[in-house]
Amino acid sequence: MKAKGIQTLPSRTFYNEGESLLSFLLRSAYNSGISVLLLLNMIRKNEKYLLHRGDIRRIDFYPESVFDLDKLTNLTGIKRSDLYKGTFTNVLYTFGYGANGEKARLMRNMLRETLHYCTQCLEEGLGYNLMWKVDGVDSCLKHNQQLENHCLHCKKEICYQHIVIINRCPHCDELLTELPQNYLKSGIENVTRQQSMQTNLYELIQRTDLRFEAQALAQKLLYLMNGFQSVYQAAAIKKSLQGYTFTYLLQYARGTISTPKNIKLSFILEILHSQSVDINSLSMIEVPKAFIDSLLEGNSIQWTREYTCVAPWCKEKGRPNSLISTNSRQARKAGEKLSHYLVCKECFCEYAFNKERTLVERTSFIASFEIINKCDISSMTWSEKKKCFLMNREQIRRVSAYFNARQIIKRGIYPQNQSEINCDLLTKFVSALRQGERIADIRYWYIWEGYEHYLLHRYHPVVMSEIFNQRYVNLS
Repeated sequence: MKAKGIQTLPSRTFYNEGESLLSFLLRSAYNSGISVLLLLNMIRKNEKYLLHRGDIRRIDFYPESVFDLDKLTNLTGIKRSDLYKGTFTNVLYTFGYGANGEKARLMRNMLRETLHYCTQCLEEGLGYNLMWKVDGVDSCLKHNQQLENHCLHCKKEICYQHIVIINRCPHCDELLTELPQNYLKSGIENVTRQQSMQTNLYELIQRTDLRFEAQALAQKLLYLMNGFQSVYQAAAIKKSLQGYTFTYLLQYARGTISTPKNIKLSFILEILHSQSVDINSLSMIEVPKAFIDSLLEGNSIQWTREYTCVAPWCKEKGRPNSLISTNSRQARKAGEKLSHYLVCKECFCEYAFNKERTLVERTSFIASFEIINKCDISSMTWSEKKKCFLMNREQIRRVSAYFNARQIIKRGIYPQNQSEINCDLLTKFVSALRQGERIADIRYWYIWEGYEHYLLHRYHPVVMSEIFNQRYVNLS
């Protein structure tokens, strides 16, 4: 494929291992006697958009969003594999962000806008190493010295977008390889950290076979920080983590995160360093089932997957995922400690677990269903109803309204002169809920014929569905 009539550049430039794509393109343009902006626009992806110096910062991150890669390889002679190794493309693919690379936030706040460089690397013609762009990479391990972060002559920082010639300062035009007479070489600080960070970055940049899925990665990191112990210990892990990071990592590991966020690469590299593990070893870690089970211990979403609604009249009875977590954790019912609340998305029965991990219904609909099916309670006195249900008057009223609204009980549960369901009132009830009106205020609307009339509409499936959606729809 030709680029504006030119098949290849007049001067062939060879790619150096570890060099950034921007560095290679700067050298290619210089060797061919053209400006780097002209070269960039010869290989741009969008013919309607003219690249400018502000686009230079995009080149080394995900070049596919900037360039027509076929034009780039044909014009410059760089191999596709070297092109990827000169950018963070392989890193993005490793963590599953290759399909939409430029928008990935995996390396947010990690990439520098200003040049950090090793004078000896430039002297040897090696160009800019890609890792110099990463915040935290402060040394050249090859030449055992700290990176410079400004021109040694005019003392100014050098922004990547201002660079014209690779080894010259764009401000004073002095060679970056010429050292002032009073120059003193600085040794490497934090050698162990630098070795860990750069070794792992090198593997991520160079390799194409590493892959990490978010949930499995989070589990590996937690298992690593847990000291490879099979029982999850939150306290041990929290010591080396900030609160919000721990929360998101735990949600990823449990598969309960509602709004996915990136597990930041800087965080991953820091954990690898603190645990003295490299990225290759991390990829080979097999997290034992016992650790995952202990990690999920107490996680109500996990209970949801294992238990189903048991209400006899419910269409979702026995079906997987019929129950969802309410995210409530601890409560008591009749003096019994309950935890991990669940609710059925069809019949709205509410459940929780007792200390023996037995599923307990909290709404009393199921127990009442069995009683109402056996007894005609429409002619009973309140005293008789209380003995029959073993509940107080308010609970009996609510249970009766729930079943009467559904008309699934053959025997009478209300006297013959009971109120009728009004479709207009149902619509008004739902509309009021959507406008933010409280149920406690709706209870005292003047339009109700009585308390039972209100309850009949309050526990109607249409109204209960609206309440369910407002409370729990984002948790499913």
